[in-house]
Amino acid sequence: MQNKRKIKIFSSFEEQEAYHLEQMKKTTPRERFIALLQMQKFTNAIHKNISGKRTITIHHGYLKQ
Repeated sequence: MQNKRKIKIFSSFEEQEAYHLEQMKKTTPRERFIALLQMQKFTNAIHKNISGKRTITIHHGYLKQ
Protein backbone atom coordinates (compact mmCIF):
# COMPACT_ATOMS: atom_id res chain seq x y z
CA MET A 1 0.00 0.00 0.00
CA GLN A 2 1.45 3.32 -1.02
CA ASN A 3 1.05 6.50 1.00
CA LYS A 4 -1.06 9.19 -0.60
CA ARG A 5 0.62 12.55 -1.00
CA LYS A 6 -0.92 15.59 0.62
CA ILE A 7 -0.20 19.28 0.45
CA LYS A 8 -0.07 21.01 3.83
CA ILE A 9 0.02 24.78 4.14
CA PHE A 10 1.56 26.21 7.31
CA SER A 11 1.16 29.71 8.65
CA SER A 12 4.70 29.81 10.07
CA PHE A 13 7.99 27.95 10.10
CA GLU A 14 7.41 27.08 13.76
CA GLU A 15 4.11 25.39 12.88
CA GLN A 16 5.82 23.47 10.09
CA GLU A 17 8.65 22.36 12.38
CA ALA A 18 6.19 21.22 15.07
CA TYR A 19 4.25 19.22 12.48
CA HIS A 20 7.37 17.47 11.17
CA LEU A 21 8.61 16.68 14.68
CA GLU A 22 5.23 15.14 15.53
CA GLN A 23 5.31 13.07 12.33
CA MET A 24 8.85 11.90 13.15
CA LYS A 25 7.73 10.77 16.62
CA LYS A 26 5.14 8.51 14.96
CA THR A 27 7.75 6.61 12.92
CA THR A 28 9.85 3.66 13.98
CA PRO A 29 13.66 3.74 14.00
CA ARG A 30 13.61 1.42 10.98
CA GLU A 31 11.41 3.85 9.01
CA ARG A 32 13.69 6.76 9.92
CA PHE A 33 16.75 4.77 8.84
CA ILE A 34 15.12 3.91 5.50
CA ALA A 35 14.28 7.60 4.97
CA LEU A 36 17.91 8.52 5.75
CA LEU A 37 19.18 6.01 3.20
CA GLN A 38 16.80 7.40 0.57
CA MET A 39 18.00 10.95 1.26
CA GLN A 40 21.64 9.84 1.00
CA LYS A 41 20.99 8.10 -2.33
CA PHE A 42 19.24 11.20 -3.66
CA THR A 43 22.07 13.47 -2.49
CA ASN A 44 24.70 11.20 -4.04
CA ALA A 45 22.79 11.15 -7.32
CA ILE A 46 22.74 14.97 -7.43
CA HIS A 47 26.27 15.65 -6.18
CA LYS A 48 28.48 13.18 -7.96
CA ASN A 49 32.07 13.30 -6.69
CA ILE A 50 33.91 13.19 -10.01
CA SER A 51 37.45 12.81 -8.65
CA GLY A 52 36.50 10.07 -6.18
CA LYS A 53 38.25 11.75 -3.26
CA ARG A 54 37.83 14.81 -1.09
CA THR A 55 40.47 16.87 0.62
CA ILE A 56 39.88 18.88 3.77
CA THR A 57 42.60 21.32 4.77
CA ILE A 58 42.63 22.87 8.25
CA HIS A 59 44.19 26.32 8.08
CA HIS A 60 44.43 28.53 11.16
CA GLY A 61 41.62 26.64 12.87
CA TYR A 62 39.17 26.96 9.95
CA LEU A 63 38.04 24.18 7.64
CA LYS A 64 38.68 24.70 3.96
CA GLN A 65 37.59 22.39 1.12
